[in-house]
Amino acid sequence: MVIQNRSSLSPPAMLTIAPIILDGPTKTYKLPIEISILLKEHQRRGISLLWNLHREGQGGVIGDETGTGKTRFICAYIFGLLHLKLIRRSLLVVPVTLVSFWKEEFSKVALTEETNDGVVITTYDTVAIDQDCQLLSMRTWDYLFIDEGHLATNDTTMRGKGLRNIPSQHRIAITATPLQKNVEELFAKIEPYLLRRKKDVVCPELSKKLDLIVWLKLTKCQQQQYKACCKQVRGSKNSLRFAALKMFQKDDGPEIFLLSSKVGSLGLTLTQADRVIVVDPDWNASTDDQSVDRAHRIGQEKQVITYRLITCGTVEETIYRKQIFKSGLLRIATGQEKPMTFFSQEDLEELFHLPSDEKWFSSSRTQKILSYEHEDDDGILKEQMKSFQKHMKRFQKHLNSFGELDCLVGLSRHSS
Repeated sequence: MVIQNRSSLSPPAMLTIAPIILDGPTKTYKLPIEISILLKEHQRRGISLLWNLHREGQGGVIGDETGTGKTRFICAYIFGLLHLKLIRRSLLVVPVTLVSFWKEEFSKVALTEETNDGVVITTYDTVAIDQDCQLLSMRTWDYLFIDEGHLATNDTTMRGKGLRNIPSQHRIAITATPLQKNVEELFAKIEPYLLRRKKDVVCPELSKKLDLIVWLKLTKCQQQQYKACCKQVRGSKNSLRFAALKMFQKDDGPEIFLLSSKVGSLGLTLTQADRVIVVDPDWNASTDDQSVDRAHRIGQEKQVITYRLITCGTVEETIYRKQIFKSGLLRIATGQEKPMTFFSQEDLEELFHLPSDEKWFSSSRTQKILSYEHEDDDGILKEQMKSFQKHMKRFQKHLNSFGELDCLVGLSRHSS
């Protein structure tokens, strides 16, 4: 079952000053007002869903978009369960780079010494090493929370086998990317519930994000080098320290933060940034989208502009076209609007196509198709521009600098 927010719900962005009290057949869930006041309305409803699943003995997937505050309300939910002694032990499995992040979030919901012993945070690496669960199977956990759950969908991997072998009463996967490879993978995660809410619906107070594709062309020298690489290539990872992230988030921190899209797609907060440049597109559209949303999330007070650099006629353009196709699959699977369907199997076979005509590198077929598809809503980009009026002088300077580049082919609105 897929649970979604519809635009008609229009949830308020303001915080509710009231404790959360949820009834049950034999027990009642209560979250103190000092914790409840930290949550927005959609986060309070998330806790309500988790409590309903708890009562029914069900598991599920929290699949809200990146930047909507999933971590905060899950930490609050766990605190409430432990505070009322409704559970005794919960296990949280996370990527190693996010251990410090989760600890910090738990500290914000006032996890006390009384409840602190009820939460164990471990990593995917530990689960993979301990496949037979000699350490983690010593008890049956009341809850198993799996952060970045899309990393654990393959039961044949070491981490997949390890997670399957951990005994637990309730299992909750947390991921902003419920689709990574195919539709079957998505529904394999639903046990049987998926909560998927869009950021523009539940966080209307966030400033609009302008997401642009910057189409570039290769010089003659670069074309020769690219062709040489394609003939040789037959197919060809990174710990981000918490201290570096904390330093960037300070007002007097560094102006540029460089990270790979794989690391960027994991739950980090980089709201000090208001410009995001995607230099190299990833096969999974969700990986790039999550990287962008490190900046565009709850707590961001500035306008965010994204520049996705795509070089015409190269593998980058093919990868981007596949991104659009996979984003369409997600919209179909979660019951959203009909996606664009103009990419065929033949398109994917062009991945390492080596054109003899230099014009191939000077224009983009994808850009032309996007322009055609956006004819009915070509005013959207102009409307987005209007929302940037108070920053337009600075933004226009950016656009003018692009116009001075000999390698610029054009700009498109990103199709997500």
